[in-house]
Amino acid sequence: MSQHKTRQKNDRQKHSPTNPALKTAASGKSKSGRNNNSSLKAPSARVPKKTYALNWLVYAIGFILLWIFTSIVYGDVFWRTEQSSYVSDNAVQMKFVTDLGLGWLYYSGRWVLTLFKYPSIGGLLLSAILTATAWMLNYILRLPMKWWPCGFVLPILICAYYPLRSFNLYFRSEPSWVFLLPIIVLTAEVVVATIMSILRFRSLSASAKKRTFFTAAVCFILAAAASVTAYSLLPSNAARGIMLFVIVLALAIIIIVGSSRPKEGISMGTALISGVSMIAVGICCYILTNDVANNEIKTARMTRMLENRDWDGMIEEALSAKQPTRSIAGYYAIALEETGQILTRLFELPFEYPDIEFDADSKNEEYGLFTADCNFAAGITNPAYHYAFEQTVMGGQTLHHLKLMALCAIMNHEKELAEKYMTIISKNPFEDDFIAQYSPMINNPKLIDQDERLARIKKLQTTVMNRAFEQNFQKPTFIGYSIGHLPTSAEEYLNTIASLLYSKDLQRFISIAAGFEQNNIPMPECVKQAIAVYIVSKPDGQNVAQQFPDIANNYRGIAINFLTQAQPIIKRQQEESRAKGFKKDANGKYLVDDETKVKNNKEMRDALKGTWLGTYYYYYFCENNNPNQVQKPKGDGVN
Repeated sequence: MSQHKTRQKNDRQKHSPTNPALKTAASGKSKSGRNNNSSLKAPSARVPKKTYALNWLVYAIGFILLWIFTSIVYGDVFWRTEQSSYVSDNAVQMKFVTDLGLGWLYYSGRWVLTLFKYPSIGGLLLSAILTATAWMLNYILRLPMKWWPCGFVLPILICAYYPLRSFNLYFRSEPSWVFLLPIIVLTAEVVVATIMSILRFRSLSASAKKRTFFTAAVCFILAAAASVTAYSLLPSNAARGIMLFVIVLALAIIIIVGSSRPKEGISMGTALISGVSMIAVGICCYILTNDVANNEIKTARMTRMLENRDWDGMIEEALSAKQPTRSIAGYYAIALEETGQILTRLFELPFEYPDIEFDADSKNEEYGLFTADCNFAAGITNPAYHYAFEQTVMGGQTLHHLKLMALCAIMNHEKELAEKYMTIISKNPFEDDFIAQYSPMINNPKLIDQDERLARIKKLQTTVMNRAFEQNFQKPTFIGYSIGHLPTSAEEYLNTIASLLYSKDLQRFISIAAGFEQNNIPMPECVKQAIAVYIVSKPDGQNVAQQFPDIANNYRGIAINFLTQAQPIIKRQQEESRAKGFKKDANGKYLVDDETKVKNNKEMRDALKGTWLGTYYYYYFCENNNPNQVQKPKGDGVN
């Protein structure tokens, strides 16, 4: 009987739902985990293979796009920013920076900024810092891997800061913010991430803790080795301090993020979608940047081309601008002067200057960007030196102005002054090429004649400026000087004609226009057109027609044709002025208010630009005449 009860009990346990053997059989798996009942397996969709390495594809694409922006798209602006800075290990020379409230921070940032002497190298470091900000933002927000591209919103916002600052990024502003802004943001992120890591450390598994300690030990060793290298190789304590800070910052990021390595990867499809999306956003940002900062980019690029003497490149850049600024027009004129095309291509550029918003303390100071360079190109080296020195006093030392003052001293044979500036420039890193090119000319002035550009400027140098004050001429000086004295050479004569035509001073222009025939100089088309404009628009035009009969016969009809096409707009302008009750001038024409003039001038430009741009007719009647454009220099000057 007892054996029978025992057998029944065993049967009940064997068929019990809690029996482990029955659970295994029901799941279709053996103890080894293999499937013993394939017929019980439910059909399911194929799960995409996930790869951990694909996680970093997002950062790789982001880094490449940021490098393209910082070194190619905006690299020329960062180069101009570096040239608008100065740094050395001489404490006395840097007091104009270190005495400021955040002087030592600016001083450190200027050392890093020197890398943008070569935009591709500076762009690498800046892109690495911006990519690190995206990395740290993803860590702080604990975003899922498929949302990692969202971390690049912060680098995009930082990059947007540069175009929005426009010329104020470097003009009479602290240029080191190019690097300081992303470094400060990244430092703040590291502080937040460090606090979060400390709070999470206790919850880590034993293996994660070991990995963190191991990573920290390795980073400590690397930091020690990098510190010794930086101390022995870098030229100053400031540079060593910057390098140590960057090393510690980078290793802190490695430790923080390394302590929470993701356990899963992302699928190839997700990686491709992320990559394509980031590239699309990058293209949109490029289009937007090129639209918003077109003039800033071209001005900086033309300044760099000026240093490299790429005259054809400067001309192409200017003519491709959507609405050129005065800076672009000034550098365009330099390139034309260097290539002997000042009167043949000057008016191909549309002179419809836009307004530029400068900071409050430098409003309407666009002339400060280019006047010194234009003065030097025009051969008036004393005004070029004075203007560069004036800008240095107001905005601090910059490489751009120090180099120009050194060249002016060389051209004026001021040996001690030139050596002084060369010594100052040599303290700034990466300027060995400039020193090697121009220093020999200090003790051997004959080398100036072997330099094509300086030899041309030497021919333009005269003694007139040494006998007159700059205040006697209209501003900007490179135009006012040309129209303020009688030319003494063929080169000066062409510059004077160009300046008179640009300033629309046809009365003085007519008085010396006969010099072309007297000196057997071929008369350019724009000069003939200007004479025709005078004939059809001035009371004594008939007398000029008798003086230039061939031009009157061949060009007067073209000028009349232009005015015929513009007449409907001019007539409408007069009708609007009459309706507003304005008075008439001495010639019986109604005075026109600024609002009406601006509206009709724009309408006239839009209607006639396609056919007449590049002619003096179009320039004289349609361009450089809006009262609401950037103001003229203080006092009497040429717009």
